[in-house]
Amino acid sequence: MDELAHAAGKDPYLYRRELISRTDLPYKADMIKALDMAAKMSGWGTPLPHGTARAIALEERGAEAGHHATISAQVHTVSIGKQGKVRLERVDVAHDEGFGLVNPLTVKKQIEGQIVWFYNDAIYQECNVAEGRITENNFDTFLLSRIDEDPPQINISFFKTGHWLDGMAHDRGTSIQSAIADAVFQITGKRFRDLPLRNHDLTWS
Repeated sequence: MDELAHAAGKDPYLYRRELISRTDLPYKADMIKALDMAAKMSGWGTPLPHGTARAIALEERGAEAGHHATISAQVHTVSIGKQGKVRLERVDVAHDEGFGLVNPLTVKKQIEGQIVWFYNDAIYQECNVAEGRITENNFDTFLLSRIDEDPPQINISFFKTGHWLDGMAHDRGTSIQSAIADAVFQITGKRFRDLPLRNHDLTWS
């Protein structure tokens, strides 16, 4: 979606909003609300330091299969040093709570965990096969982020909707990967379509 917005010369947040508003999707009002909330939370459109970018993503799970829905939008603020070091500075999340959550703190912690884990997926994690075996066979060869790489800010806001949730699960994973990859493009001018990003040249000048 970010590539389409870039090709159209449009803001990726407003581009998503415009496309959704044209549809007859059953939860389009909630999807637009999620986008608007996440954009506002993040300060979308305000200036950022050189080498820093914001990227937005929207997910809806369940309705496409005729089920209930779970809707969220995220904005990831990412910085990259000129030598290619990626830093997830901040994440702002607007998340659907349906009619209400039994334990909002548990859900909040689950979303935080998903952000940290799928940051790993975007930056580090991979399995390679040699002679029919996975070469990363222990934790000393399967790279993971360290605690000092966790984003200093994860801001999560819930909003009520008039439907049942389709569950929490790991719905936010693709939002995290795609947003980080698009932020990398904004900063470096390089578009990568395979992960992990540590395998690519992320330097810029």
